[in-house]
Amino acid sequence: SEAPGLGSLLARLPGVGAARRVHEGVATWIAARLVDRHLAATDHDLVLDVDEARRLRLALDRCFEHGLGAELLRLVGELTRLSGRTLGAPFRDDLEGRPPHLRAVDTLLDGLADLPAELFADFERRFDAALGSPAQSEAQIASRP
Repeated sequence: SEAPGLGSLLARLPGVGAARRVHEGVATWIAARLVDRHLAATDHDLVLDVDEARRLRLALDRCFEHGLGAELLRLVGELTRLSGRTLGAPFRDDLEGRPPHLRAVDTLLDGLADLPAELFADFERRFDAALGSPAQSEAQIASRP
């Protein structure tokens, strides 16, 4: 049997596993935003076939190839502030007379919609640059198993 690696040992420490899940969740959310933005800007008759899906996957891989870094820290800061507002929403006065659970959901959804666009600008630039280089994308597709 093989000795456990550092990654598997760190994943067992309290908080580290949760941090990894938050990181993966944020990356998935950003990827969904990028693909949604791309699809909204393209021809509406576009068929998302295997080649286009592969091209998008490669662009996402290139976008995240150096991790989330400082962008993640800024985004987590914004999401932390939003979490505080969301958790407090049921206890604040509501002029619309919504029940507490709807105040929390509305606060969360409004906050997500109002996140500053600059939080995503670096991801968008990298994603667009990766999509704009079809020769490189084709070479990466050919080199994949």
